[in-house]
Amino acid sequence: MLNLKVGLTKNPRFEPLIDGSVKSAKADLSIHVTTPPELFFKNLKNDEFDVFEMSLSEFLITREQAKGGRWQWAALPIFPAKAFVWMTLFVNTGAGIQGLCDLKGKRVGISDFNSIRHWAIQIQLKKAGLDLEKDIEWVRIGVNSRLHLDAIRSGKVECAPVPPWYAKELQAEGCNALVSPADQYPDGRPERIIAATGRILEERPDLVKGFLKAMIRSYWFVRDMPKNYEYISNLEKRLRLRSPDPEERVVKHLRSAQDLEAMPFPLDGKATGFEDMLKEEERLGELNYDVPAINDVVAQDLVDEAYQELRARKDLDEEFQRLKVIEKRWGY
Repeated sequence: MLNLKVGLTKNPRFEPLIDGSVKSAKADLSIHVTTPPELFFKNLKNDEFDVFEMSLSEFLITREQAKGGRWQWAALPIFPAKAFVWMTLFVNTGAGIQGLCDLKGKRVGISDFNSIRHWAIQIQLKKAGLDLEKDIEWVRIGVNSRLHLDAIRSGKVECAPVPPWYAKELQAEGCNALVSPADQYPDGRPERIIAATGRILEERPDLVKGFLKAMIRSYWFVRDMPKNYEYISNLEKRLRLRSPDPEERVVKHLRSAQDLEAMPFPLDGKATGFEDMLKEEERLGELNYDVPAINDVVAQDLVDEAYQELRARKDLDEEFQRLKVIEKRWGY
């Protein structure tokens, strides 16, 4: 077996890999778990992992600034794009806001500064002609979706992103939806990626494919509700209790089975809409280089092969059929 050094964040979607519930038959994974900011900073500084989670925005920066043997990474876009991390933007009933332009001078809630949601919302506001520094007051709410609902209802913010399964609840209360990612990105919008070094892709693509199969199965595990709900709920409690962030250690709202089965993980693990997203960034002047051909920076072929090999396994068919019902319910 080849030893692979893997960098991941503390997230339930990775726990089946971390605790050994899902294993690779061809690679011995030395997994290092930390917070997203620390992981991204550490890998940008030291370039030390073979396979790792990486913020898509920071990955794009490395494509522009990579020199010599540094940051010779390739994206493995198994983080899905058919659902959307930043969700639908809702506004408070009494805020008098009808469109994005009306957010000038208002408070907009985000999970955290420089998060994927923050980045994605900034793109929409910039497209609406707003100055992100002068026109908007950004308010950090936290990751849990219920905190966003509470912030809108209490008037703590005029606007915040909310997942689609709470949309009817808010609309019944008179809240307005300003923009939906499903309308903006009908083919999806990738938010994070798994990247690997060029050396591993060239020398042992079979091991990378084995890792991808394990990741896809981890996604299946998280979305297989209600079967795995007790495990995931207890896992979330443990992760929160071990968190260095005091806000995360306070468990106000655990994810529901609905939250988990709606996680943005398409069953085939494949990201779509990547090229459209890059071109949008280019139009907004966020990229300082020409958008490369997607095949040059993304290893989609290995994701396809990994998924097809999993589907060929008869012992996984019962699990997959349960997931197909969930896929039909949510559209991804």
